[in-house]
Amino acid sequence: TLSAWLYSRNHPDQPLLWLLDRLTIPVALAGFFIRIGNFFNSEILGRVTDVPWAIVFEDGLGLDRPEERLLPRHPVMLYESFCYGCFFIILLMLYRKYRSETPRGLLIGLFFIMVFTARFVLEFFKMRQAEFAESLPLSVGQMLSIPLVIAGIVLLVKRRPAPPLETELKLKKSENTN
Repeated sequence: TLSAWLYSRNHPDQPLLWLLDRLTIPVALAGFFIRIGNFFNSEILGRVTDVPWAIVFEDGLGLDRPEERLLPRHPVMLYESFCYGCFFIILLMLYRKYRSETPRGLLIGLFFIMVFTARFVLEFFKMRQAEFAESLPLSVGQMLSIPLVIAGIVLLVKRRPAPPLETELKLKKSENTN
């Protein structure tokens, strides 16, 4: 976000929200592939379960005792990957619908709401990653998700219609002179 802010300061024709709205689309796609990588590396393991699609992660990171390695678990990283794939499609469809008329803050606000709501829910299926978190009613990931969902709601409520950018105005002027 800091680099996007610095970039937008030096490029007034690309304000911060305009830039963040466009960055959310590839970030959602990257999240899809990152979680697939987590699956192949047996990272971010789910809780033990008896659902038919449970997976045994014999090389699972964070499983210290041999008997833990034989227990079937939720493939929570695949759940997250699926969510990110859906978010990518939703954001791309919205961007294609609005194009340059995309209200500033719409995509980043929606991205925050979708990603961090999904994260909040999926944390219930994950192993706790820190021992001190075992006594807490919510995981650290859930606690960190709440303010970001709120930020997404604020961005959606406060979004503004997209004023034409300088580059678009120049393009329209050149079209009118031809």
